[in-house]
Amino acid sequence: MGTSQFLAPDTVYDHWPFPVAVTRHKVIQATNPLSRFFLLLDHFDSLIRFFYLAHEIEGGRIPVVPDKPSLGWWFDSLARSMQGETLYRDVVRIAAKEEVVNLRNETRGHSYLASDENSYKDPAQRLEGILSEIEEILFPFFQAHRLVIPKQIALQNGNYRVVGDNLIGSHILHPHFQVDLIRDPRSAGIINEQEVHLSDSRFESFKRMSPFIRSATCPECRHERLLITEGAQRYIDVFVGHRVQLSQ
Repeated sequence: MGTSQFLAPDTVYDHWPFPVAVTRHKVIQATNPLSRFFLLLDHFDSLIRFFYLAHEIEGGRIPVVPDKPSLGWWFDSLARSMQGETLYRDVVRIAAKEEVVNLRNETRGHSYLASDENSYKDPAQRLEGILSEIEEILFPFFQAHRLVIPKQIALQNGNYRVVGDNLIGSHILHPHFQVDLIRDPRSAGIINEQEVHLSDSRFESFKRMSPFIRSATCPECRHERLLITEGAQRYIDVFVGHRVQLSQ
């Protein structure tokens, strides 16, 4: 209590799913204009990638991800999945209008770096404004969904007690969640323990996100990481940036 006045208050992204919370945290920590600009592009990639996968799984669809998909592929796939919907359609509209994918390709994929890092200050500010609009649209989705890993399931007092990791916020040490289900875990959607699931905010229903998002030991650093698919058993660690290949 005595030290609470000196602690930083919770940020909005502390309540977001980890893949988008951690990339937003990186942006806030960056002071160099070039680093900030590149991290904003990474954050856009993470927003589009996570939202597409979660939106497809929530809708009962199984994404078919090609090997090493480009940012353009992720964006086009999200645009197709948004056809006929109105709730989050503006994410596609804003990103297309501002040509964020083209901006990323021209600055990171098909161009040399400018010699003056300060020349990226204005583009970074403009991009941050665009992403703030997209985050505002996606905020209800982030609030309504959780990424979780059920780790223990036990029958207690007629209910099924599920305990696991709540993959929320930007810290790699994830808080725990606990919920007592009145129905059996399989009917609630829990297929296997130790696998990543998409849950509602009350932890009452679950949808399997594996193998698109997996918790596994990274072959590069040998630490437990949250890895997101890049197709054909390839994954990216959004925390460190390692690109690795995993077996089934």
